[in-house]
Amino acid sequence: MLMDVINFVFFTFGDKVNLGRTVLAVHSLLITNRWLSKSNSNLIIYTDSLDYFKDKFDEYSIAANIVLIHLSEDKILEMRGPLDFVHRIKICLIQQTFERFDGTVLYLDSDMLVTADLYECLEKLQEGSSLMHQFEYLFSSYRFNEEGTIEREFYDYYSKDSIIIENKNYSYNELVASYNAGVIGLVRSQYNLLVDVFSVTDILYSSVKHHACEQFAFSLVLQTNTELHTCQSEVYHYWHRVKKKIVDENMEVLLNEIKQRPNPETILEIKKYVEQHFEWNQWLLFHYYDARRYADGDKILLNLLLAHPIKVIKVYKDILYHWKKRFRKS
Repeated sequence: MLMDVINFVFFTFGDKVNLGRTVLAVHSLLITNRWLSKSNSNLIIYTDSLDYFKDKFDEYSIAANIVLIHLSEDKILEMRGPLDFVHRIKICLIQQTFERFDGTVLYLDSDMLVTADLYECLEKLQEGSSLMHQFEYLFSSYRFNEEGTIEREFYDYYSKDSIIIENKNYSYNELVASYNAGVIGLVRSQYNLLVDVFSVTDILYSSVKHHACEQFAFSLVLQTNTELHTCQSEVYHYWHRVKKKIVDENMEVLLNEIKQRPNPETILEIKKYVEQHFEWNQWLLFHYYDARRYADGDKILLNLLLAHPIKVIKVYKDILYHWKKRFRKS
């Protein structure tokens, strides 16, 4: 049983595309977690566009304590830090939430769909435990990237230089993994770990301008100091640019579908729609062929021929190009 207040945190700013993703994410959270209406939890949205959200969740006004917090342009710039790193804002907002609200913090990126009840995941958030979205890769795998790539530069820097913060050793070892930071779950006693996350982020980003420095900092600090859990079965993160394009271009339709059928099955259908969309599978097809994962590519091609034969015909020249390249080398 959850004894602590849970603070669900979202951050969004800028144009209506980003704002719309947050609306979709919040709807998915509230639809799949009806128990929130019986809890003392808070759903907090940090944004530069308060007016946009004022009437977006009226149907949930009784069921959830939704808190809108304004962030000025100056405040957003301040949180990006002297190196102007946008993902640093996430660390600042988790810290700010602990300082303003009691309880546990669960931060979710806006390009998320909560597809199942989070109750069991949140039960794992106890003293000594933390939560991120999912395992992605061992950091040591970056050594296989080509020299000159940002990933190889990241590996070369971190694997050779020690990171010691307040007598804590965050130096490289072969078992250090990177976890997706689309979800971050921390209990109050882990508030002080954010100082280390800030430090590792700033040290790494000052040397290597890798977009995932904050993600790796969270991964490193939480692996070192806590038992790290994941929630990929309950949360769908459509972070890839092609998936975002699919969702963004169909946002109005997807939101209308949710309003007409506000149940968990609808959220799962949206996930399925994105995963089976022609544009995403077309990208996967050529990605697999470029990586010489021909069996995986052929499987995607067969599925596309069955589901979208006309669309496949329209890109047949690209498919032929990859097939010629493939058999020329075999």
